[in-house]
Amino acid sequence: GEYRAVIEKLGLDLHLKQNGKAEEMVKGYNLYNRLHDRLKADADCLAKIREHLAANEKLYADSELRTATIDLGFWISRYFNSVEKSLYLKKEITMTTFISEAAELLRGKKNLILQGAPGTGKTYNTAALALAIIDGTVPETHDEVMARYEELRKENRIGFTTFHQSMDYEDFIEGIKPLQEGDTVRYVVEDGIFKRMCNAAIISQKEVSVGDMLEHPFVLIIDEINRGNVSKIFGELITLLEKDKRLGDAHPVTLTLPYSKTSFSVPQNLYIIGTMNTTDRSTGTIDYAIRRRFRFL
Repeated sequence: GEYRAVIEKLGLDLHLKQNGKAEEMVKGYNLYNRLHDRLKADADCLAKIREHLAANEKLYADSELRTATIDLGFWISRYFNSVEKSLYLKKEITMTTFISEAAELLRGKKNLILQGAPGTGKTYNTAALALAIIDGTVPETHDEVMARYEELRKENRIGFTTFHQSMDYEDFIEGIKPLQEGDTVRYVVEDGIFKRMCNAAIISQKEVSVGDMLEHPFVLIIDEINRGNVSKIFGELITLLEKDKRLGDAHPVTLTLPYSKTSFSVPQNLYIIGTMNTTDRSTGTIDYAIRRRFRFL
């Protein structure tokens, strides 16, 4: 029955008889081999499956994706084209098409820049997009979006900063700052917003179960990202933004910070949203090192 449902949902020219004969079983295996080939050819889907498996130690590794293929067949049989159960239709109902598309890109790349002219809603959309990533849904009204956004900001699940021409590594990552104590001044290492967000996201992973790590996201919003010297602000940490270089992924990279001398890495559950005003000719350009680490929308 499941095999027949898959055949019907996909509109395949294949007839499977329920008579227990070997040739019918071979047809069934061949059907799943076709699904398996399509699954392995879908790079985005494959990456998400690998990410999910890598983040959950208790799950079967499924190196050949056979279990994933069976799950795909089951999903097609039970839910594909089903109006009341389709994950995609539910997603469209709870958020706009634009936010839905942006959320998919952000989940896949971890870093996304919304670009456009003034007045096109970039700043508001970053708030809605942050909620889509953290809550999986977006409230219907502007006031509800901003109220929920403020709740998450106070919980330090959302961070916000604006880049400008005088901003540097010491402001964004960490730097030495003077601290007045009576008549004396001593110098301490002060964390910037990026380091604070990364540390908060890492700490949160230790407080939740392994399976909930990527269900527990943090979002850093960088407004006017092209107004600052991005390469200078991120410094050597620019490499750590890449998805596969993040903590817990395929090729994690850890660096020693210059001031605190502590080890530092970027966690998988930190998402970065930037905005870029495409009509402001006074701003700096985004170089290739940044462009290849961000998706643009």
